[in-house]
Amino acid sequence: LFALVPALACVLALFYRGRTFPEHLYFAVLLQSFVFLVLALESMTAFVGTLVALAVGQFVQAVVIAWYGVVAQRRVYGGSWPMAVLKGLGVGAVYFLLWSAAVLGVTVWADA
Repeated sequence: LFALVPALACVLALFYRGRTFPEHLYFAVLLQSFVFLVLALESMTAFVGTLVALAVGQFVQAVVIAWYGVVAQRRVYGGSWPMAVLKGLGVGAVYFLLWSAAVLGVTVWADA
């Protein structure tokens, strides 16, 4: 995920024009840091040992990351709530595609 921080900044630059790339990069670092923190906390649910706790932990993690992403984007970039939600969904979808391609590439490379 560290290697994808500049990619997230590029995706943010596509959705939010009028700012310099370092501003997008700074926001991407902060957003990615929050995601790492939530994922680290969520990984502790694996030690509980029940499938229900794991599913609840993953659901809560997804909701918290999505909520924080939209709120943070609105605070940094401004705009209305509906546009922040739509742009948040767009940024999330494009970033998910990039992340999936990176995971696939690393998996194929590791198996070789």
